[in-house]
Amino acid sequence: MKQTAVSWLISELKKSKDFQRVINEVNQSSTAVRDILQEAEDMEKEQLEMTYYKDRLTVDVEIGLPINWEFEQYYYHNFCK
Repeated sequence: MKQTAVSWLISELKKSKDFQRVINEVNQSSTAVRDILQEAEDMEKEQLEMTYYKDRLTVDVEIGLPINWEFEQYYYHNFCK
């Protein structure tokens, strides 16, 4: 499975003791940090989708994806396993 830059960053942050302390403090009052991290993941996915459709023929030929794959299938196959 490939890992996006944002998902890598989030997984590295979650390993940090400081991050865990901040999350625990924030969880007591709001979900601001989780919302920001989710928004970053959503934004990155949207950027990947735009690139996928822009370069679709190149992507299909270069990595051998079925020509009828939509972005959601491509994204799941590469980033969600």
